[in-house]
Amino acid sequence: MSTTEQIAPLANQLFAWRAQEYIAISFYSLYVHYIATTLEEETRAIYPQRWGRGKLLYITVRYGIVGYIALSLTINYPNHYDLSPVSCKGLHVAYHALFSVVFLACNFALGLCICALLQARTLYFSLVMIPSVSLPLISAIFVVVPSIQYPPIPRAPLDEVLGYPCRYIPSHQWSSFTIAGVGENARNYVNLGIGIFLPATAAITFVVKYGSHSNRIIKILGRDGGLYSVALLGLNLCNAIIKTPGFLSSTDLDNSPAYVLIGVSTDILMPICIQRLMLSVRTIDHRGSETLASTLLFTPISHESNLPE
Repeated sequence: MSTTEQIAPLANQLFAWRAQEYIAISFYSLYVHYIATTLEEETRAIYPQRWGRGKLLYITVRYGIVGYIALSLTINYPNHYDLSPVSCKGLHVAYHALFSVVFLACNFALGLCICALLQARTLYFSLVMIPSVSLPLISAIFVVVPSIQYPPIPRAPLDEVLGYPCRYIPSHQWSSFTIAGVGENARNYVNLGIGIFLPATAAITFVVKYGSHSNRIIKILGRDGGLYSVALLGLNLCNAIIKTPGFLSSTDLDNSPAYVLIGVSTDILMPICIQRLMLSVRTIDHRGSETLASTLLFTPISHESNLPE
């Protein structure tokens, strides 16, 4: 085998890594820009709130992603940091645990906001909230526990030469040596099913409730954050489709810039849309969609004395 033939696979792998890193950096920069340009709005609309579910969820989502980005830049990029294998393991556990908390908070808040927009009562509330919370919770277990199980491993020579502080571990190795592969296909099919079920349930309920009032549909979609809900459900569905067994192999997923694009866009755009959606629900008045779900997030506006202009 010639030298060119030996180098070609390595060059392709390096190109895939660089493409994935540039895609992720673009979305990380977008999120930092979003944080910087919405500080005034946050100070005006969120800080006056008493500590409760809504404020806690909002702060967790907003700044949890900042910590997630910082950890990602520390362990996943060629920064030439000199980290021990034990330090890398600890940072990986923190990285996965923090994102799992944010992901769970996003889905919990999304479920509550959808229920608020649909004026959902007990039955619809349960139909939306149970899958919205249970699946991210199960997913968190199968993400955090494997990062704890996987032993500390020194960097490969290539990682060290390129400046990566921690060893790159392909998906198939996670699945082989940890519980990450246990029931993976079944979990992905369930994820796809819920990804279809939630928007279908929301759409049917929405049409039944508001079908004869087209003006109100437009008003709720535009004013009360319905478009953010649609975007979030669409992101979840796209992410579920690409992870469906048979769609792409684990090797293709690891090397696919398109997969990274969908994954990172979901990781970053979902928290942004959740924050916008929560602010929309926060400002819903009695003429809109205020129900049990919206009061579980924030204290009703009519009961507060210190409100933003």
